[in-house]
Amino acid sequence: MLMMLLDLTDKSHWTALHDNLRSDDPHVLALARTAGVRLLYTGDRDLMADFKNKELIDRPRGRVYTGAANAPLLTAVACAGRRR
Repeated sequence: MLMMLLDLTDKSHWTALHDNLRSDDPHVLALARTAGVRLLYTGDRDLMADFKNKELIDRPRGRVYTGAANAPLLTAVACAGRRR
């Protein structure tokens, strides 16, 4: 699935990356790459490591939030960006 969503032109590259993932969530990484999502809210340490892996998520890099202290960042205003 990750290979199909991310890069149909270089299957060997994505097969190698998929085999080296720490998490069991390739679908999350595929969605982030395909949709350009760069914000992850999780407590899964393996997924955090994969999301911060420059080979998987880059341009721009992803940001990971983990606790209740970060909950205000997930409001509709914060996610949409504040207009000045």
